[in-house]
Amino acid sequence: MNNGIKVHATCRKNYLKSLGDQCIVGEWKSIENFQVSEPGKHFRPTKLMYKIIFINQKVIKPYDFEDDDMFLSLAEFDSVLSGRLETEFLIDIVGQAIDVGELQILQSNGKELRKIEFTLRNISDVRIPCCLWGKFAEKMETHREEAQFGVVVCLIRFAKIWSFRGNLQISNSYDSSKLVFNLIIKEAEELKETNDEGKQIVPEANTETPQKVDTWKEYEDKTISEILGCTQ
Repeated sequence: MNNGIKVHATCRKNYLKSLGDQCIVGEWKSIENFQVSEPGKHFRPTKLMYKIIFINQKVIKPYDFEDDDMFLSLAEFDSVLSGRLETEFLIDIVGQAIDVGELQILQSNGKELRKIEFTLRNISDVRIPCCLWGKFAEKMETHREEAQFGVVVCLIRFAKIWSFRGNLQISNSYDSSKLVFNLIIKEAEELKETNDEGKQIVPEANTETPQKVDTWKEYEDKTISEILGCTQ
């Protein structure tokens, strides 16, 4: 919406082609004749209590309003790490990508899975571990060398917060997330200026015992039916 409020929208498979022809990313449209329903519990991109569903009777028209604003709702690093944010909601988060690992190719039920692990840090040097999968991992891997020798500012839109044995991480939410590098926003410029000026970001002393980071490969594969029956 033109005041920055976002609403979750879905479309049935048989309407996808016509919707794609009429709704181009970045273009403003007016929409008439759609259904309204509850948004579901998990992976919600907005806190609105409803979502819209495109149906065959939908009417999509050009809209005179224009605005290139991304309408970001950036999450604070401290809020993520403290666990105060509800994990069923997707978030926008931006930071400098550091400690970018190598692209890993894993095998699961006969299929290849690609993942990459790295860290996002903000201007106060608060750091959040991240793990991206699939095409997002491949896209991050192309910036690995740049992150090692320069400054790569990374925005993850509609990212999910997930916890594995008490360790919070940021990850992509299937293909609904969006990964953008070196965008021009205030937070990105501040990170670049800090590095350009040669200021050394010194983290606060940490007296807590480091948490053990669990390795993904240590745990056996589970079928979908086994996962659905889990209580943890």
